[in-house]
Amino acid sequence: MIMDSWHKADFDQLKYQRIDFEYVAGELRRTRLRLRLASNPLVAEQAVYDMQAALRLYRTHSALARIRHDLRSDDPYYAGEQAYYDQADAQISLQVQSFYTTLLNSRHCADLETKFGQLMIRKAENLKNIIRPAAVENVAEENRLQSAYLQMVSTATVVVDSQILPLTGLGPLLQSPDRITRVLAHRAEADWYQDHSEDLDDLFDQLVNARSALSRKVGFRSFADLVYRRLERFDYSRVEVETLRQAVVRYVVPLTSEIRYQQRRRLGLERLYYYDLPCYLPSGNPRVLLPVNHWPADCEQILTEIAQKRLPFFQNLIDRSFFDLDARANKVPGSQCSTVINAGLPFILMNASGTAFDVSTFFHNVGHTYGAVRGLKDLTLLEYLQPTSDVGEIHATVMEYLSYPYLEVFFGNDALDYTMMHMSEVLLMLPYWCMVDEFQYAVYDQANLTSLERRQIWRELQGIYQPDLDYDQEPYYTEGNAWQKDAHIYVAPFHSFDHVLAHLAALDVWQISLNAPDDAWRMYEKLCGLSGRDTFAMLLERTGIASPFDSDTIKRLAYAASSFLDL
Repeated sequence: MIMDSWHKADFDQLKYQRIDFEYVAGELRRTRLRLRLASNPLVAEQAVYDMQAALRLYRTHSALARIRHDLRSDDPYYAGEQAYYDQADAQISLQVQSFYTTLLNSRHCADLETKFGQLMIRKAENLKNIIRPAAVENVAEENRLQSAYLQMVSTATVVVDSQILPLTGLGPLLQSPDRITRVLAHRAEADWYQDHSEDLDDLFDQLVNARSALSRKVGFRSFADLVYRRLERFDYSRVEVETLRQAVVRYVVPLTSEIRYQQRRRLGLERLYYYDLPCYLPSGNPRVLLPVNHWPADCEQILTEIAQKRLPFFQNLIDRSFFDLDARANKVPGSQCSTVINAGLPFILMNASGTAFDVSTFFHNVGHTYGAVRGLKDLTLLEYLQPTSDVGEIHATVMEYLSYPYLEVFFGNDALDYTMMHMSEVLLMLPYWCMVDEFQYAVYDQANLTSLERRQIWRELQGIYQPDLDYDQEPYYTEGNAWQKDAHIYVAPFHSFDHVLAHLAALDVWQISLNAPDDAWRMYEKLCGLSGRDTFAMLLERTGIASPFDSDTIKRLAYAASSFLDL
């Protein structure tokens, strides 16, 4: 009955309650004991189901608290709840690990593997290796520091031409067709980061120390090695990642130079400086004609056209107000799609500030939503509810490309300009994400680096991945501080590489869609339907998507994107 009411309630009507850690820990201990003493496989199965029910309740209310905090980071009540879950999550993860270690040692393990799948066993073995009682406080400290970073940037404001704006509201000014406006906005942003650079360095030092200490306690030399196990990257290692990054340098970086050359000519500039980069057309980037409050309804129609059938999940999202799209002060920056499990829906949070790229962010999150809803159809195991983050980003990114033919409602006659700009931005971001990935390897493999040494590494990598970048002597950037603006480096380490894999996979689906849109949709629908029930490589193989780790794939996709842009 409670579940039914949650599945019908609007987001604002969902009744939050703090789920006491001791209650959940007690439930997990009891189910662990029943599993250990199970007299037959059916009793063992029921212990797994009961453990999942307790965890589902905890994660539902944890997600709800975090979403409400992120919507209003200045709300002291939900700030306190966020702090509570930062600590409790670390303790709960230890209890979950203990349960699955018991499962691995159970005499019914083979029967449970038959019931739930081999991947559950692999995930259980992975948890056994990456979570230790001695490291729980380090995980809690990592959570606390990540929240501190988000709190700092979500409350940040800057002044541009007498306007007081949140950092997340700078978008339209940063890409203004008026160069003076662009300069003022970019320098105001740089000034804020310069003023807080030492605090950001100190926060990152603490994060590196906490993550490195955590890694040593669970038996890893570097946090970079631990992250691969955390992210369940079972199919590839840093060797394959390095090879892919080299392919991006070989096949994509030359295209970025041509994109910037053509951009400079279009804008009629002798030099293209960092504050010119977000503006692609002399009259300004394509303008979004549709008010933000109309986006969900029109998106629902576009989804029907893409899929050639109605997808009821999105109307449900609209009817229950499971989204918050506008940028405003004291709202956590960026975008996210967080699943409120017992409500049966994910919540879309983003910061639309009035730029064309808000539309790609919106469709990106719509893709996340579709993938999440497909996973919610089978709640047998929370571990299968969502795929690993590399696959989850494919769910999101494919939707950006499949929306291309249907965007006149957003941009009118400028829809083609938008798709060209979006594809250009993708090619420009692929090297950037690779650069962030390599930077993080350097930082965590040499955990005792000073802030000056980190800046030097960043500058050197920019020479490889962004050779055309010109900072016009802006001190904050020329000193090598730009990495501080990337929230992923602080709160989602090594996640940037997921975007590299996702866009390469999505470009493959996009290329298929040019001649066979129905085939492309079927591939995408199948991938989302499989949720987290297989590993990255196996999910791509099962759906027919080309491997991003194949250099020939990268070469082919680079040529396809280049042809699309007439480079």
